[in-house]
Parts: sequence; structure tokens; C-alpha cells
Amino acid sequence: MASARTRSTWRRCAAAVVLALLAAATSALSPAPAGADLLSGFALPGYDVRLALANHRVFDAASDLADDSVHVYDLSGQQLATIPGEPDVRALTASPDGSRLYVALGTSQAVSVIDTSTLTELTRYDVSALGAPVQFAEAGDRLFVAGSPGPWDLEVGVVDRSQPGSSATAIYRGDAPWAQLAAFESSPGVSELYVTGCSFSGICPLDHYVYTEEAGAALQQRDYLDTPRGMALSTDGSALLTPAADDAMSVRDPADLSIVATIPGAYDGAWMSVIDQRLVQVAFDKLANNYAEVQVRDLSGELSFSYRAGRGLIPLTEPGSTDVYAAVLGSDMTWHLETLPGALGTPSAPAGPQGLIAVARPGGAVALSWTPVSLRTIDAPTSYRLYRSSVAGALGAGLATRLPATARSYTDPAPVPGIRYYYTLVASGIAGDSPASTQVAATADASAPKPVLTRPAAPVQLARAITVSYAATDTGSGVASYDVRYRTSGWTSGGFSEYGYPAGWQHTTATSQTLTGTPGHEYCISVRSRDRVGNLSAWTADRCTALPLDDRSLRTSPLSWARPPSAGSYLGTLTRTNTLGAQLQLYSAQTDRIALVVAQCPTCGNVAIYLNNVYWRTVSTYAATTRRGVILLQPGFSQRTTTITLRNASVGKDLIIDGLGILRG
Repeated sequence: MASARTRSTWRRCAAAVVLALLAAATSALSPAPAGADLLSGFALPGYDVRLALANHRVFDAASDLADDSVHVYDLSGQQLATIPGEPDVRALTASPDGSRLYVALGTSQAVSVIDTSTLTELTRYDVSALGAPVQFAEAGDRLFVAGSPGPWDLEVGVVDRSQPGSSATAIYRGDAPWAQLAAFESSPGVSELYVTGCSFSGICPLDHYVYTEEAGAALQQRDYLDTPRGMALSTDGSALLTPAADDAMSVRDPADLSIVATIPGAYDGAWMSVIDQRLVQVAFDKLANNYAEVQVRDLSGELSFSYRAGRGLIPLTEPGSTDVYAAVLGSDMTWHLETLPGALGTPSAPAGPQGLIAVARPGGAVALSWTPVSLRTIDAPTSYRLYRSSVAGALGAGLATRLPATARSYTDPAPVPGIRYYYTLVASGIAGDSPASTQVAATADASAPKPVLTRPAAPVQLARAITVSYAATDTGSGVASYDVRYRTSGWTSGGFSEYGYPAGWQHTTATSQTLTGTPGHEYCISVRSRDRVGNLSAWTADRCTALPLDDRSLRTSPLSWARPPSAGSYLGTLTRTNTLGAQLQLYSAQTDRIALVVAQCPTCGNVAIYLNNVYWRTVSTYAATTRRGVILLQPGFSQRTTTITLRNASVGKDLIIDGLGILRG
């Protein structure tokens, strides 16, 4: 960082306000608790300090020092280095893994990134589009930065960390003099961002956004709520904490901000953090106003550690450590770094996951779900590992090696169909791995059944009851159910109706159905089937059958026809003649194929068929023995609106018409 000596007006005002408040508070303090000022830690230079802890090193930048540097100490107080700086260092923030230190440079409106091992600058990001940087939140390859372009303004932007020297792109603007950011990467390329900004009225809206780099969807608001000032996101993104009424703390699901637990009486301060599922906070005695205290609780609210000091506290934590460090303001108004060993306790490995279930899904996937291990204890998991094997009892290969601690399910997208797989889940925590879950198994099935529709078997039938029969074969999980549908067309209709789906014919295990038909209508049926996994076949091709019109639907001409009742005939009637040239007619039929329903006999002759008064063909009705209800299906022709004429073409021969079937192709 370039060296400079100029102090900004903002920094001088801020320092003066902090000094005045601390002086006023100190003058009003009751005697400190015994031993609270017996400080054993080393003194930190400066009064208006900016502190960070990373890589077992303390980084200190104080605005009231003359050298504008970042001072680096080990935890024993030995100064390791002085990183040349510049005026108006507004914040120091360590990366989640502690390998990088982000330094907010107010004057140059930039972010300097320091390697916490070599103590050298790795890169610098230009954030001038946001104003002076004041807050950071890292999520994967993205660094979200909150800047202050004006006294009452808030600008949030994002920096691509994979590109050294890149500049911030503004993505959010608000009007709040104080802001806080939190973020984590929920899936590759998807960042969950939480922004809270407080106005002087005390309203602190908390906004939850999802950030991607897809066109038109860079920043999408997911949730919103009003909270008192402050929030804390757990290091693994599994819990978001916000203050609530009556000094309580709300533990929220980061996905939708819903409250999953409440910690009563836990929060009465202005600083909090969640480290390895433990809440670290500064609490104040609000009645006597005579001390500050570091408290450590698990997310069920149990207080496991506290440290009280009489002037002021700045707690410091680092990932992977079970210690909490506190910068304590002594009676000499000097900051001292105190080590609070074991404050975060000694965790054990997480409990083994319970309730693992594997279910084969359509398309060949296998869906797994489980009951998550509690995230509200010191032994909470930080991630899960899922294993898959084709051998029962064997752990197998890692299928998903780092599922988030909030995960409750996973889908194995591409197992080999027909292979039985065995799945095992292990929870990983900061103290090691849990016992393995009970192993579960599932067989992938990617193929749908193959249905066959066998009835109706004939294109024309005389029975009013239409029997629909079908079956299916399946080489995987087996046939589970069928769906059956039908459509219909009347003899004067211009086309078929939409398909009907009778409720009792859907998801049915029956292999036959019965449909009551109407004379003069054609019915087309199709079926599909699903297996026990849910793979669904395509619909079969239609099988169609028509119920003929009764002979009495045909107009006689001339009046040389008899229509006696006939118990053995179609619908109990027939129409007969032995007069040459006598004809029956049906007007305006929509058809491309017809079927004659006749009685055949030794004295029966021929019938000539005319379409729209044009001769088409002659059909014999002769048979050596008498037979009633004989269906004579005719060849197809181009569909048309047709007047159909049936004319007796034999001298002295009988023509007995029982019905006329009207079909479509």
C-alpha cells in the first residue's frame, strides 16, 4: 500500500466521537469486577483501532497513529512486520480460511489483499464505483464490498477474485449510514448475499439476494425483513442470526429467513459472530452499565463461556481455532490482546446421520434424503459425504464429497439402470467424522413400461358396451398403473372431440374398462402405463370402434320398404325390400369409410352404393344360410360430407339392411 500522511475529515470525526463516548462511559463506570483490569496480554498501539485475526497473527491499523501502517503481531505480542499503509484504513477483514486479509482503503477507494503468510500484497481491487469501502463478505470467487459514496449512502458491489486487479461492479444502492454484509456460495456460481443497513430512525431492513452472472439475473431479491441492528452468518452458511425482541436471538434458515429457533435473553450487545455453530457475542450490563462481557453460546442458547472486562471489548476469532481472543480496553485507555483459551470448547465428532432413504426416480435417478444432524451444538457437522457402492456392506466411492451442513437431500443423477446401489452417509465436523449411517439401497430404472392395447378388436361392433383391454411389460421395477383415455366423433361431426380422461381410468391397476357407446358414434381409445419408479410411457396409438346407426336412421325411397320389428337384429329392427331400385339414403355424413350391417340369406341379392349420387361399388348380401347382424366393412375413400345411397341392385332378390356404420380413418 502506498504511504501517505493526510487524515480524512471522516476519520477524524469518527475517532473524536469514539473517544468522547468511551471517556463518558468510563467516567460513569462502577468499579470493575475483580481482576478485570489485571491484563496479561500485550498492548496494542493506537486507540481508534481496526483489528483482524488470521493465520495466528493479529493485524492492527489505528487511525490515530502517525505511520499509517498495518502492524502485525504473533499471539505472544512479538511484532512480525509493519506493512506500509496509507491514510483512512476503514476496516480489516480476514478471509474465511484466514489466508487473506482485506484492507479497506478509504482515501484511494480500493481494497488491498494481503497474504497473511508472506505479509505481501497479492493484488488490489479498484472499488471507486462504490466509494470508500467499509465492509466485506467473501463467497467463493466473489468478494462483495459495501462502500460509502456519501455520508448517508450505501453502495454494494462485487469483485471477481479470480481476476487479479479487477474492479468492483455496483449491484445494489441504498441510503443507510451503517451497513453489514454476509455471504456464502450455495452452489457453484450462485452466491447468497445478505445486506442490512440501518438508518438513524433505527430501522434495519435485512435483504436476502441471490447473485449469479446470468444475463438479466445478476441480483435477485429473495426475502426481506425488518430487524434490530446486527446479524451473523455461520461459517458454513447453515444459520443466520438476527436480534429479536426482549434481547432474544432468532436463529433463521438462510434459505428463506424463516425462524427455526429462538435463543431467549442472548443478545444485548452490538457485536456477534457464529463460529463453528457457536455464537460469540459481546454483551453489556444494561442496568448498571458497568461492564462488557464476551459470551459463547451454542445455538440452543446454552452459555458455555464468558469473560468479563470493565472498560471495553473487541472479540477476535479465527476459523478452526477453539480460542477466542479479546482486545480489552484497560483503565489506562490502552488496548490489550487477551487470550481466552478453550472458549469455543472442545468439540467431538458429529453424531451419525439418521433416516437415510434412497428412492429410485423416473429417468434413472436415485433420490436420497435424511434427517439432518443438529446444527445447534458444538459438535455440529460442517458438511456431509455421500458414498455409493455396488456391493452391499462396502463403503464404495465418494459420490458427493462436500455437501453443505444444511443439506437434507441429494439426487444421484446418473447411476447405471438395473444396478442395485448401496448408499452410505457420513457427517464431517471440525473434530472429525461421524459414524456412518445405516446403508440403504435402490435400483436405478430409466425405462418406461411398454403398453399394448388389445381391445376394442374390431373397427365396428354392434354391442353398446365397448370393452377396452390392455396390458404392459416392464423390465425394471414392474408395472404400477395405467391411464386410459378416449375421444369420439358423431356421424355428422367435423372431427374427433378432445380426449376424455375418466377419473376412474387414471392411475388404475385394472387391465380392462367398459365404455357405453351411442349408435352413430366412433370411439378411439389409447392407453399409457407407468412403472413403480414413476417412468411413464407414451400413449399407444388409438384403437377405434364404431357403433352403427340403426337402419331406421336411413330415409326410404320409394315407399317399397318394410320395417318389421326383429328381436334378433341390431337394435331390434331391420329394413327390407325385394323391389329393384328401391333405395335408402343418409344425408350429410362426415366420413371416409362405411360399414353395412345386413342380414345375409340364400335369397338375398346385391346392394349398389352411391356417394353423393355417384355410383361407387356393388356389394353382395348372399349367403348359403341366413345370418343376421353381419358387418360388411367397405374400403376407405377421401373424407367428405357425403350423401350415402344404398340401392337394391338385384331383380326379385331380398335386400335386408340392419344398420350403417360411419367411420373416420
